[in-house]
Amino acid sequence: MKPERALKIAAPLRAHPVDVAAGTPLVSLVWRARREEHIRLSEQRAREATERNRLLGALVAAAETAFQSLRSGERKAAEALASELAKAGIEIIAPEGEPYEGLYTELLDNSAQRYETSAGSPRVAEVLAPAVVYRGAVLKRGKAVIALPASESPERDGVPEGA
Repeated sequence: MKPERALKIAAPLRAHPVDVAAGTPLVSLVWRARREEHIRLSEQRAREATERNRLLGALVAAAETAFQSLRSGERKAAEALASELAKAGIEIIAPEGEPYEGLYTELLDNSAQRYETSAGSPRVAEVLAPAVVYRGAVLKRGKAVIALPASESPERDGVPEGA
């Protein structure tokens, strides 16, 4: 066999990217490929985060609908919806009548106060909007009216404090 024939390339040359020359260092090619992969993964993560937020928003809306349905007397439909949400890990927290302490202070915004003679300590008098929790993470804080003991009222004997 002749030496020149053994060194001939029989296959056609492969196409290569425009910005790559035969003398481009391999490390540059690897860096470009890694950068493109990083950009692709970042865009994919951003799309997934957007989709996750859209889904969680829909679940919060469903939980609020279940709460409103329960309040309006549509008990059967509301309980069925709440049951399905619970299977997906969504909790609807609306603790009316419970003491306003501990975890409830983190889950419920104190939207208004009401002074009551029957209240011995602060308690949740009325839930305006439920808190929605997904596997321990708060998706949406709730809003509540808090009943305070009448002894803590700024009004004494019908005269506002500071008058």
